[in-house]
Amino acid sequence: MAAKQVLSLITFDIDDTLYSSTDFAHLARETALKAMIQNGLKLELKAAITELDEVVSEFSSNDEHHFDRLLQRLPPQCLAGINPAILVATGVAA
Repeated sequence: MAAKQVLSLITFDIDDTLYSSTDFAHLARETALKAMIQNGLKLELKAAITELDEVVSEFSSNDEHHFDRLLQRLPPQCLAGINPAILVATGVAA
């Protein structure tokens, strides 16, 4: 007979119950966009937020490539010769 296992932890996720994870994620994305703009992304913050919100809506909030997908959607003049990987790294670091 197998040894009896004791359940020691039960976890569950109910969005925004204990703290506002939605607001926290939005603030983190906005902070990242501000850093990307400061480092050369040529796009108004409001337009960047709108576009990134569409990316998040389309690919889910758990997608790991939000900033990559954002930059792929923008016209080339928004990057103006800046390596997109630098901008992504800037956003992630922020």
